[in-house]
Amino acid sequence: RLSLRRLQEEAQANPVQHSRDIARSAAGIDQFATRRQRDGRTDRRATRRPRSTMRTTTLALAAVAAAPALALLTPLESLAARPLHALEKYVASKQIPRLDAAPAPLLKLSEAGAAGAAFDHGAWESLLRAHVADGLVNYDRLRKDRAAFDGYLASLANADVSALAPREQLAFFLNAYNALCVAHVLNAPPDLASILDLSTKETAIWDAPAGTLGGEVVSLNDVEHQNLRLVWAEPELHACIVCASTSCPDLASFAFSSEKLEAQMASRAEAWLSDQTKGCALERGGAVARLSRILLWFEDDFVEAGGALAFAAARADAATKASLGARPAVRYFAYDWSLNKA
Repeated sequence: RLSLRRLQEEAQANPVQHSRDIARSAAGIDQFATRRQRDGRTDRRATRRPRSTMRTTTLALAAVAAAPALALLTPLESLAARPLHALEKYVASKQIPRLDAAPAPLLKLSEAGAAGAAFDHGAWESLLRAHVADGLVNYDRLRKDRAAFDGYLASLANADVSALAPREQLAFFLNAYNALCVAHVLNAPPDLASILDLSTKETAIWDAPAGTLGGEVVSLNDVEHQNLRLVWAEPELHACIVCASTSCPDLASFAFSSEKLEAQMASRAEAWLSDQTKGCALERGGAVARLSRILLWFEDDFVEAGGALAFAAARADAATKASLGARPAVRYFAYDWSLNKA
């Protein structure tokens, strides 16, 4: 407990760095265990009944660190991983507004009205179809199409957002988030390796001014939280907004439109969670489900959907759905922040 308390204090002092450190620590533990299981290595010490003094989380973590050759069984690994995941979520929660902080009841897309003005995302649609393939962005080629891209950004800046129908507003902010994130990359040197490299000591890239929407200067966090998460009870939006990184859901090669939102958002969620490299994968004969870290950081957003496992299961094939329904141990993919460039 004392170790965890110290980690919490350090996390409060430097939450971004500790979030990355914790993610790497948790990933290291379960990657090691997976590798040992895959290689067929065993150790009789791993099957012995642990001493009573080894049942605490702190000593389990110490055992992992002190005996790296130990072939971890899933229950022992869980004992070590759970507090790391809990601490990582705690750190993330300091940067993510809670849903109960929403200024009004969250809206459901199925109940959203269509009355109001529309917005034309045709320019963004053309750019996406021309420069995005398999979820990756050809930023070099997009730079040569900068006039068209800047024209779309100008249309977002001049939009009368309040006049848009609710469904149009959701499509507007999904598209705007992705476009503003792309703008961050295009405004950076061509050799940018990660969007995180655009952060400064004073300001994380997520809080830096990203552009103008409806006459208001906004950051990516403003759009994600104030215009999306704290307005809409639609957890699938996490599959639709893309932070220019490899482990993010793939960027769609189409613009979101109010008429097709249900189908488009569902297709993005299915594509994300069927990706066994960063969405959802079964390991060790189904005993372990490895999920995107987005489902950990934003775990509370999936409560209404039955939780992260239920959310993933509802969008999986029959075999995967059955395994997820058996409540496997949960692990998370290491998050790759390298640029999602083609």
